[in-house]
Amino acid sequence: MVSNKGSVSLIDYKILEKGTNNFEDDKLLGRGGFGLVYKAVLEDDSSIAVKKLDCATDDAQREFEVLSIFLKIWCIFFSF
Repeated sequence: MVSNKGSVSLIDYKILEKGTNNFEDDKLLGRGGFGLVYKAVLEDDSSIAVKKLDCATDDAQREFEVLSIFLKIWCIFFSF
């Protein structure tokens, strides 16, 4: 299920698993701070980047917060 809460879309984890073929290596785009970034293709054929956080570190929560703030700012400046 994909839903919009504010200006950020929330996507069900099962959809992300399907879009990345269960996070297979051939969908890996790169390694970021505290996790891996994958390309996902959603059911509507749109492509998105998905960061799968490595929650083994205490800094993962902070990384998530920083990414969330960045996405909110990006949506404000680049929304049509």
